Amino acid sequence: EFPSAWQTTSNGLQYRLQKLRHAHLPDQFGRGKCYDLAQFDDAGRKRAVQALLRHPQVLNRLRREPAFPLNAAVGQSDVNHFWVVDHFEDGVTLRQHVTASGRSSGLPVSEVIDLMRQLIEALLVLHVKNIIRREFTPDSILIRPDGSLLMTDMELCKLSSEYPTVRLKDLPTNPFVAPETKGPKIDESVDVYGWGKLFLFCLLYTSDAADE
Repeated sequence: EFPSAWQTTSNGLQYRLQKLRHAHLPDQFGRGKCYDLAQFDDAGRKRAVQALLRHPQVLNRLRREPAFPLNAAVGQSDVNHFWVVDHFEDGVTLRQHVTASGRSSGLPVSEVIDLMRQLIEALLVLHVKNIIRREFTPDSILIRPDGSLLMTDMELCKLSSEYPTVRLKDLPTNPFVAPETKGPKIDESVDVYGWGKLFLFCLLYTSDAADE
């Protein structure tokens, strides 16, 4: 399919999303993220690649966990473009799900509770494996057709033993991110904060509030 518009991560990288078909297995598809590294010099590109490799490193710890994707490949197609490809799964983002056309208010409370239960269980899986999600938004969580939750965009995760954290610049203001994520040391409490903000987003969303 055609690539999406360019998007910017919180650590300053620009990327486009694209559904990909396997060159030799026509029934196999991937969710590809192509990162533009042209803005960096050689040293900057090396740091960017270091950050992007966090995605497969994290997912290798999470194999067979249903709330997380399977990574298919990572690598550079040329000096200025780095690809992260996961196995493709159907779904819409949490934001799209909550703001679906024709819905003037938030999700039913029972559905919000179910989604937030799934999210906290996914975060507990991360924390048991000494991984901090650190930053997530309604756009980095997919809802599959069966209602199950899939966390994506694992590049900004942090390993508990890691110091300093892998990021290219200070994270900008994000209403779903705990303020202490800009500090040099963080712990699992930042994920609890983000979980709470997403809970409020799902529970209190209205079409009028979305325009503010």
